[in-house]
Amino acid sequence: MERVHTSMILLAIVVLVATVCGRSFADPLPGEVLKFQQLPLNNGIDPTTGNPSGGEPYPGHDEWSTAVLNTPSNNDYRGTFAADDFADNYSTPVVHIRWWGSYQNNNNLLFPNANVQKFLISFETDTIGGTAAQPFSQPGTPILTEEVNAGALAPASGTFTESLVNGNVPEHLYQYNAELAVPFQEQANTVYWLKIVALEDPSTQTPVKWGWHNRDWGVTDTLASPLVSPGERDEGPLYAF
Repeated sequence: MERVHTSMILLAIVVLVATVCGRSFADPLPGEVLKFQQLPLNNGIDPTTGNPSGGEPYPGHDEWSTAVLNTPSNNDYRGTFAADDFADNYSTPVVHIRWWGSYQNNNNLLFPNANVQKFLISFETDTIGGTAAQPFSQPGTPILTEEVNAGALAPASGTFTESLVNGNVPEHLYQYNAELAVPFQEQANTVYWLKIVALEDPSTQTPVKWGWHNRDWGVTDTLASPLVSPGERDEGPLYAF
């Protein structure tokens, strides 16, 4: 059977709930088609091209999303699990994800083996807010959860790459590309949550201090679905779903 490559390229944004809180020209892989994108705050520069993005001239910051292995026998991780919601226009499988992040105080430059070696990626349902007890929407039930490991990309490889995009901002900005081992079977015009968390094993690596980078609120994602409510809107200083 021929494998159809359709990529979803997503940047985390700082939203208002759920502990929520991105240059490698070889990524995504040939044949993969962009279907969702939110660029990061990067002094008004598009990190995928190095050209002006038309966005805001601010460096941005990260939102903590790191968990530490607590009980190896049952793969139990404890920490902060950041997530963000999205909806686009295509009922096609997500095979590739791109996002951006940084290390707190650039700790990966100060200590050996302090870069992320593994990420948790989880697609989850949307729990609608609007009540006094739950004013904002938040992640619901996991639909697909997998781990991706640092390594070269290939179709369905379950690996990710890390590339330095900007070494001049207060915390260096890195771009990540991942090929999912199991594609996410997405439906158009449906709100999902994407959770991306750096996973740290203290027995094999230096403590990792990693977070998602916040999005450029001056750049509208024209690939976002216009049919979900409330859709893209200005949440004070940031856009959110």
